[in-house]
Amino acid sequence: MATFRKIVVDGKAYLWKYSFDDYDYQNDSALIIKSADKQGKLLINFRTGNWDHGYCPFNRGVPGIYMGEPVVINLNQPRFIMEIISFSMKHLQLNQLSRTVELNNGIEILNELGYTFDYEKRWD
Repeated sequence: MATFRKIVVDGKAYLWKYSFDDYDYQNDSALIIKSADKQGKLLINFRTGNWDHGYCPFNRGVPGIYMGEPVVINLNQPRFIMEIISFSMKHLQLNQLSRTVELNNGIEILNELGYTFDYEKRWD
């Protein structure tokens, strides 16, 4: 089980971890972000559908394109977490995390940030 890691974004400290169901692969993978005082939490689910049954693509890395350059999107890397936190705080108007907020659009957030990748949610 992953432990929380510290990250500072725009002068504010957060704790984060990327987790996925490595037991039976039935649940979505999720990015969990807590305020440093642990009073609030942002939970972003990455709905993965059947494309990746048996493993989590964002844990191993999904090949993609960002600003015309190839990139591997791995949500265990702080650079992606920093971008997601900054985007979420601005677009959700969360100046601080003081409550629990759950989002089910992690893939769409990556697209909004400018990442494109060959990935589609399939719910057969």
